[in-house]
Formats: sequence, C-alpha cells, structure tokens
Amino acid sequence: MEFKIKILLGLSLFINLILIAIFAYKIYNNWFEKGVLKSAFRESIFNAAPADYGKIYFVGDSDTEAFELNEFLQNKDVRNRGIWGDVSSNVIKRIDNIIKQRPKKIFLMIGQNDICSGISNKEIIANVEQFIKISKAGLPDVKLYLESVLPSSDPILHSKEKTTSRIKQLNAEYKLLASKYDVTYIDLFNNFIKDGELKKEYSFDGSHLNGSGYLLFAKLLKPYVDK
Repeated sequence: MEFKIKILLGLSLFINLILIAIFAYKIYNNWFEKGVLKSAFRESIFNAAPADYGKIYFVGDSDTEAFELNEFLQNKDVRNRGIWGDVSSNVIKRIDNIIKQRPKKIFLMIGQNDICSGISNKEIIANVEQFIKISKAGLPDVKLYLESVLPSSDPILHSKEKTTSRIKQLNAEYKLLASKYDVTYIDLFNNFIKDGELKKEYSFDGSHLNGSGYLLFAKLLKPYVDK
C-alpha cells in the first residue's frame, strides 16, 4: 500500500513538472501575444456578425481592440476588428471577412507584436503589402489608411533591445509603402513619443494606451474618419 502511494505521488509530481514546463515554454515563446488564446474567440464574433455594408473598419491588435471607437470618434459607422496580440500575418487571414462587408474605409494598425515576437521588418512589410493588395483587388473603391505603430517600451522577444527603434524604422517603411499604393499614411508615432518611449501621461505600462492616450488618438484620427 505504501509503495502504491509513493508511485502515485511520484507520478503526480512528474505530471505537475511537465505542466509547469509547458506553461513556462509557452510564456517564454510569447504564446498569448501571438493570439493563441484570443484570436479564435474574437474571430468567431466577427464571423457571426450580421451583414453590415458600407461601414468604416478598424483592423489591428490590442491598441485597436481596446479603442472604444464609437464613443471616442462619435461616429456610428465605425466597426472594431482589433485582436489583442495580433500580428501582420493574421490580418491577411482575416481580410476576406472584412471585404465581404464592403466597407467604405479600412484603417490598419499592426506591427508592434510582430516586432516584440522577433519578426523582421521585411516580413511585416511583405504582409502589410499583401493586405493592401488584397483589399484593393476586392474593394477597388475602398479608402485605405495605414496608421503608424505607436512607441513601446516592451523588449523584443529573447532580447534586451527595446522595440522603439525598430518601430521607428518600420513606420518609415510604412510611409513609403503607403505612397507606393496610394494609401493614406497617418503619423501617430511622433505625437506619442518622448525620450524614446511612449509618453507616460498616455499609458500605464509603457505599451498600451490609457484614457488620455485614446483621447489624443481619437483627435488625430477623426479628420480621416469623418471626411
């Protein structure tokens, strides 16, 4: 009997160690930020939403998902298609669902999670370029807006390097990409940066916006939304 108890205790300890190792691995490899937990949930909502033609769609990651668009922009036509932790390769997968709604405008803000995950600017640009091409092919009359990525104090995965310098480079490439495809580029970055980081008055954690941050965000976006 005592031997069986020892076996069970040993087995239980072994299983717990495996579970802890799996959890640690997933955290170390940015599991949540890659959207494993959140994207399926959000996408199921987007797919179930009723037909809603001719609206204004905001596509992006946590900065978009947390944005109470209707309230801050005071525009009943805006629709939120942000997913916490989303990356540029995922917005390509989601574009068909947006195209079938025949939006009149699409605002895209993506890239911070890519950089934090160690994805190269070259790959991000290639994904965003594909997003633009698919959007224009499916919606010849749509107005596309490419928003700059905001500053962040988050480090790049497996590195002590901060993301802001890479974000600055990416935004410069976004501006060139927007010009190439006749897309409107919106510079948000320079309104939110101070001493190489997201201004403290606009964030609690150096990466995500607070209420004051979204007030400024809305002020900068509203002229493009309403015109």
